[in-house]
Amino acid sequence: MHNEIVPTGEQPSGFNAYAPMPQRAKGSADDGAPGPSNQIARLWAAVRRYKWAVLVSLVVGTVGGIVGTRFIKPEYDVFATLWLSGDSKSNQGPVRNTELVSQQGWIELLNSFEVTDAVVKKLSLFVDADNPAKDSVYFRGFAIKDRMVPGDYILKTDKSGKAWVLSRAGIDLDKGQFGDSIGVKMGLLWKPRSPGADKAIRFTVNTPRDASVRLRKKFLATIPPLTNFLRLKLTAENGELAATTMNRWLEEFTSVSSRLKKRNVVDFANVLEEQLKSSQARLSAAEHELENFKVNTITMPSEQGSTLVAGLQETRDPVFKAFFEQKFDYENTKRDREALERLIADSRTGPNPGVITSEALLALPSVVMGSPALKQALEDLTAKQAQLRTNRQFYTDEVKIVKDMAENVRILQTQTIPQACLAMLDQLRRKEEGLALRIAGSSSELKKIPTRTIEEQRLQREVFVASQLYTALLARFNEARLSSASAEVDVTVLDTAITPQDPSRNTTPGIIFGGIVAGLALGVAIAFVLDRLDRRFRYPEQATHELGLDIVGFVPSLKLNRRGDRDPIATAQVVEAFRTLRLSLQHLAPPGGPVILTISSPGSGDGKSLISSNLAVSFAESGMRTLLVDGDVRRGALHAAFSVPQTPGMVDVLGGRA
Repeated sequence: MHNEIVPTGEQPSGFNAYAPMPQRAKGSADDGAPGPSNQIARLWAAVRRYKWAVLVSLVVGTVGGIVGTRFIKPEYDVFATLWLSGDSKSNQGPVRNTELVSQQGWIELLNSFEVTDAVVKKLSLFVDADNPAKDSVYFRGFAIKDRMVPGDYILKTDKSGKAWVLSRAGIDLDKGQFGDSIGVKMGLLWKPRSPGADKAIRFTVNTPRDASVRLRKKFLATIPPLTNFLRLKLTAENGELAATTMNRWLEEFTSVSSRLKKRNVVDFANVLEEQLKSSQARLSAAEHELENFKVNTITMPSEQGSTLVAGLQETRDPVFKAFFEQKFDYENTKRDREALERLIADSRTGPNPGVITSEALLALPSVVMGSPALKQALEDLTAKQAQLRTNRQFYTDEVKIVKDMAENVRILQTQTIPQACLAMLDQLRRKEEGLALRIAGSSSELKKIPTRTIEEQRLQREVFVASQLYTALLARFNEARLSSASAEVDVTVLDTAITPQDPSRNTTPGIIFGGIVAGLALGVAIAFVLDRLDRRFRYPEQATHELGLDIVGFVPSLKLNRRGDRDPIATAQVVEAFRTLRLSLQHLAPPGGPVILTISSPGSGDGKSLISSNLAVSFAESGMRTLLVDGDVRRGALHAAFSVPQTPGMVDVLGGRA
């Protein structure tokens, strides 16, 4: 067998032998990109090749993280706990005289501008110094008028440090000597001490409302389910300022809650007083009507020769008594039914269609007292109207608690009370029909009984019902007055805020670690991009997928140990690799023909001489006749490897000189 090998150059590292790739069926499993393991190995090789770029990126990311910690400050959390006392049987209000507000109502009150604006003004949170650590001492006692000009200001001192100039947007607005108020024309109330000569203090003045909005974003209030605890949390960059702000917030909240409750109790008492006067007038009218009736009937002749005047006292006969009681009930029922029908009809055509007022119902005491549902609805309407008045003094109509209360009042007036009135009207009609049937059965025997007795009983019943209603309203009015005199706030501060010693969220380690990770990721990305832009062949899969060649063998790198000698184990692996490569080449060669190989590479120093010489030795050791031809006509080195004369060479043979 004839073997021809044409080597050029040396190779210091591993070598891959390639052969033409056989035709594959389209869509076979061998198509596509290299597998994941090869991609990871290629990425790792790229990182090792461009390790300096990765190292520089890692250093830049670490420095960037350290610099970033200068601009992101740690945050401090302060906490407080409130106890909400009272009876929470009904969550209908913002502050009721005997009940707690609903959970959402307490949180809305905490976040209301009535509370937050007061905190902002008292702690001067509307002013922000550009360098708070250095200049915050000059803003103690800083205040503003109701009308002020917000914006960015600069306070500059002269060379003596005694005079100042206040400017905004490059325009001098005010000037004077230290000891005078600064910025009076802009609505500022500020008398700082002199910061020194040639100093400039930059600061920003916001409106209290804007400062309140920013403060509310850092505040969190929660009420755990089935508890009366209100837990508060405030986050700020200054722990001492956060604790001071939280405690001031608690003071303002309890103060506003106390004022709200006292005002609500007073309004509730005022509403009851108005109803009490109306009920008292109704009772006086009923008593006066009964008295006039007695005066007008006392001189009339008696019936059936009796010494008792008819119309002033019931007959003692059980039959008469039963008839009179039925007649009394019938007349009263009919009168109440007609009055209730007129009231319902008037409510449908009045200025507020479908609304039945409490004043109109109080004019029908017997109807109110005869219907427990209507009486309860009327009491609820009175309480809710008083509470709605109180809410509208501190909240706008857009606040949810006011909307809910107004909706409750509307539902009572347009749905609950009208439905109770209709139910009572239906009850009166059925009662009237039943009494009419019973009276008709016995009226034939009692036609001569005058109606004065019935009228007297009706008047007495009106007096009794009006007296009961007046007594009930008087008791509630006295209770409300007592509550207003001894009203106590429903909020108790259990835990006040204290200045935290350690930040709750220290982002410095995270930022530095993030910078390291980002730098490392950027370095790996740079190495990956540079590797993709590198057009040189460095990986076996490049030959497989870019040139369409199959890999038939691999020769590992020849490395020296620490003493400069070759490792015998590595040398044995290299020898075995050449033998494996030889067998693969023999398998690929045509049967019965010579194995002809050409070993080449695009550059010098790739290992052509090493591979060709060792492969030729491997073929020769296997007993095959081997011819090794050095094709490098300029820098051939195979003659030195085998210790043979350099001439004659391949050019001499081709030229016919040898």
